[in-house]
Amino acid sequence: MEYTFLLYFFFDHKQLYLVALEYVNKDLKDQDKNIVIAAVAQDGYALRWAGSIQKKNREVVMAAVSNYGHMLTSLSECQEEEAAFKNDQEIVMAAILQDGCALEGASELFKDNKKIVLIAVEKNGCMT
Repeated sequence: MEYTFLLYFFFDHKQLYLVALEYVNKDLKDQDKNIVIAAVAQDGYALRWAGSIQKKNREVVMAAVSNYGHMLTSLSECQEEEAAFKNDQEIVMAAILQDGCALEGASELFKDNKKIVLIAVEKNGCMT
């Protein structure tokens, strides 16, 4: 019973950041990096609701993938500027250290790198 309560609280706590950033004024989401970082540092998935300018900000992306590594996969499906992060070794390393499966969103350069692949597989071996 205690575990059920904790799981619901955790889920609701995460949802607050997603919902809050989703409804922030578009201009504010583009102009104020600190608002976006505050959200993505708590839940990296919130990057989906960041303004287009902040989605291209390396510091924002680093905060997001450090919290939710699999967000790297979503970035690789985005615009060219955002997709460039899949070629950034520090961003890729932060993502796979959080979630080894984030290697899926990295460039082929990293997928062929034995050291990086080993780190990803050791983190969690769900590699396909």
